[in-house]
Amino acid sequence: MSAEPIAIVMVVEASADARTVAAIVDVVLRDGKTKLEPGEIAEVRSFAAPDTASAGPDVPHITWKECAQRGPRVLGHNRGRPFGHPFAKGAARALKHVALRVKPQVVLLVHDEDNDRLRRDGLEEGRNSGDWPFEVAVGCPVPEREVWILNVLDPESKAVIEKRKELQLDPVRRAHQLRGKPGEPRDIKGVLEELCGKTDEQIHHLEETPLGTLKERGGESGLTHFVAQLEDLLPNLVVGRDLEG
Repeated sequence: MSAEPIAIVMVVEASADARTVAAIVDVVLRDGKTKLEPGEIAEVRSFAAPDTASAGPDVPHITWKECAQRGPRVLGHNRGRPFGHPFAKGAARALKHVALRVKPQVVLLVHDEDNDRLRRDGLEEGRNSGDWPFEVAVGCPVPEREVWILNVLDPESKAVIEKRKELQLDPVRRAHQLRGKPGEPRDIKGVLEELCGKTDEQIHHLEETPLGTLKERGGESGLTHFVAQLEDLLPNLVVGRDLEG
């Protein structure tokens, strides 16, 4: 390729979140408007972070905790007005941290809803609080990252059918309603691990899922909203690149 890969920075809570978001990005590049072959995707996009050279299954990313600890001070207002959501200030601080430390083309702000139904509003308010030198997409899994994996499982598999009967709730299409405490039947982490295994297996399921499934099933979980943003911004950055080498 003649052009440098698109540099993408993910601001997430943990490594599993970064791997989940990275897999979604690649599904959009593979099945969306760009229609990239698997071998072309790594040439088109790279994941970046300051002082990060993750090896193994991890992908470079920045955590919200790091942004809170090391990011620059942010005044408590948005273009002269007070921030309307407590999380907006943290989102603005994360974006300032990235702008000072990295030079990406795209920043992905992803944080679990965690029963804060206005969390996505806060992310968007933080995004809109400045004129950033990069594109910004926000994602807010409802209620947690695991919901985006559950959304892509086969709803007619034997394991899912049995779990649906046990829970009296569809753990695929209604995964956003899984809000039990750890150890309870409706604990979303426990349900996902039982149906899909550990993180490696979860990411594999996501990577093999068609983009249409993500869009169809993620309306209540925030996945459809996140994917729509990626579909809008990624093709514009890929257009004109020489994929023939």
